[in-house]
Amino acid sequence: MCSSTPALSSLNNEKNIIISNSTSDDVRHATLRREMGMIILTKISQYKFAVIILFIFFLTVLNTEAAELKGTVIGKDNTQKKYIRVKICGKTTFTNEKGIFKVDIDKGEYIITISERNRSMKFNISISKETENITFKLKW
Repeated sequence: MCSSTPALSSLNNEKNIIISNSTSDDVRHATLRREMGMIILTKISQYKFAVIILFIFFLTVLNTEAAELKGTVIGKDNTQKKYIRVKICGKTTFTNEKGIFKVDIDKGEYIITISERNRSMKFNISISKETENITFKLKW
């Protein structure tokens, strides 16, 4: 009987070894799966950020509506002002020989500055159509 006990205990030891080996493999696999999951989540997070940036960019591009501002600049005596500087939204242009200028700009509210030599005037304008025709009358 005593001899059967050591045989059982060695069998149990072998089972324990086998069980512990399969458990350590399971632990390794679980650790590997967790690490791979973290890598995948990190990549998804990076892609989410890129997708959000692209989405915002496309919303901005689609939300802006291009328009053309055609303006005529006239003086206090209703004569057309030739070659006058016109500034709007960081863009500078000049009137032609008929006092007319054109600027491509998005629809919206703007301040336009018209200047000649040492004089200038500012006008608040609203562009709501694809082509806006505005006459600007100067005090000089």
